[in-house]
Amino acid sequence: MKHHLRAAAALAAAVFSVSVLAACGSTAASSAKQETLLGKVTAVNDTSLTIALVEESAQAAPGDGKAPEKPDAVSGATSEAVDGTAGATSEQKGADGKDDDDKEDNEKADDEKDDLDEDHEKPDTVSGAMPDSGAVTEANPPQQGGAPGMGDYSETGESRTLTLSAKTTVSAQGSAESAAASELTVGSIVEVTAQGDTATAIVIRGNATGAAQPGGESTTQDNGTAATTYDSDASLSGESYHSDAADENAVRATGGANVTLTKATVRKTGDTSSQDRSNFYGMNAGALAEEGATLNLSGADVTTNASGANGVFAYGTGVVNVSDTKIRTTKDNSGGIEVAGGGTLYATNLDVQTEGKSAAAIRSDRGGGTETVEDGIYITNGTGSPSVYSTANVSVSNATLTANHSEAVVVEGKNSVSLQNCTVSGAMDGTYGTDSENIHGVMLYQSMSGDADEGQAQFSMEKGSLTAENGDLFYITNTNCVINLNAVALHYDTTCNLLTVAGNDGANGWGTAGKNGGQAQVNCTAQTLAGKLAVDEASTLNLTLSGASSLTGSVNSENSGASAVAVTLDDTSTWTLTDDCYLTEFNGSTACITANGHHVYVNGSAIV
Repeated sequence: MKHHLRAAAALAAAVFSVSVLAACGSTAASSAKQETLLGKVTAVNDTSLTIALVEESAQAAPGDGKAPEKPDAVSGATSEAVDGTAGATSEQKGADGKDDDDKEDNEKADDEKDDLDEDHEKPDTVSGAMPDSGAVTEANPPQQGGAPGMGDYSETGESRTLTLSAKTTVSAQGSAESAAASELTVGSIVEVTAQGDTATAIVIRGNATGAAQPGGESTTQDNGTAATTYDSDASLSGESYHSDAADENAVRATGGANVTLTKATVRKTGDTSSQDRSNFYGMNAGALAEEGATLNLSGADVTTNASGANGVFAYGTGVVNVSDTKIRTTKDNSGGIEVAGGGTLYATNLDVQTEGKSAAAIRSDRGGGTETVEDGIYITNGTGSPSVYSTANVSVSNATLTANHSEAVVVEGKNSVSLQNCTVSGAMDGTYGTDSENIHGVMLYQSMSGDADEGQAQFSMEKGSLTAENGDLFYITNTNCVINLNAVALHYDTTCNLLTVAGNDGANGWGTAGKNGGQAQVNCTAQTLAGKLAVDEASTLNLTLSGASSLTGSVNSENSGASAVAVTLDDTSTWTLTDDCYLTEFNGSTACITANGHHVYVNGSAIV
């Protein structure tokens, strides 16, 4: 979701460049002098950051994390706090998970993981590897390698104090989501883009005690505690559940219990101590189902006012059925509904609204799962907070999905989003990383963080409408994907691209520059398209129009040198050219093409 940037301890590989919103799908550099600094935070407050400048030395070798132990069975009566469980797994995408045991926090794994496929390598500054593709269960979540600690940096003896402003962006490598400025802590290793004495962008690269980077050291599995726990069947109405403690759920169903709560009130305050454990295991969520339990919520009112406090969460073998429920979250890293570790969640007619950064309304994280959503309104108001962030299989029908300061939908890795008769809009204000990042409405990508298996991403939409208030409508990078569109009303600024399939500079760890393009199969049925479909030299595109579809626009008008650009038209579909187009393959009748004074070239020869 996974767009999606976690907590302060994550190790980023990127050099983070300041950028401002350009006309379409890209950014333009500021005219002021810009420099990039690497340092260790020695002081930080709301308005300033002081760093001791450091130099990076040889990086540590990657290693395997430990396979986690299955959490102990949770016992205890209602309103009794339940201890969290122990195990081990990795921290990814900007993790802040600090174990209670400092020895565990500083431990590095010793065993070396298999290398990534060459085409999906991380930049040289990143160590670690993608998880194995085996089934993810509570007893077997994905495992990752080790991370370098402060031993990989040496102080130069110089320091800098920089001003922080409301426009300073804070991020961690490997996700489309932004991080909270509050996650900067003394001891963090950061890469800062500065203009004069102002920090414009910050990447959190780790901390002095060896905190994890993507593919980095393991963290213990820990669901935290719960103010109220049900470990046997129960059915109640009108109950209130409150938690103001850190790392504590307001209410939890566990141990195979079938729990039905009607018209419940759930209130959660108390920030998480670990954004990763909140994202991966449901720690600090308002309501959590885990360990084979089923939690049925209807007519509920759920509010969380804490960081890392998702509204309703299904983890592992837990199942949530939630209907006719209002969910509000106010702080960063606090999604509306979420699955992870293989959890299952069914939502019907919800009213969900989130305010913070990295707070998708419909969210998922490591280990994925299944989210099926029908009816309702799902709104996000923070940056890096898509209405849907998928590292799972997510299906939504007859719903309104609105991201007021983010892209509308993100699909990460071998996962999917399927939308039917939905009204979807995104208003991405700017980029969350380097000036090579894109501005768009829908993104399909592979972050290489380990939160999503590599493989084919899928986005399908039937009927309804899809709107990008800014930038390109679709952006694909560092993944192969299938996009299926059937009678969808598409809205975007047509001076931007309808679709961009392109590599990135690798600064965020999204593959290796020059080898991290996208491979897109776009299938359109009864679909009207208008605009430019761009594909760069590292990418491929296969566009199929059928069932009386039409395209008024261009395909690869830049003649990028892409190895494969194919267009297929059936006899009921048409293509009206707005520019010269350069293909490697055309299937169909040229009689279906209206030239308007332009040409279609296939392998250098004009066919129209």
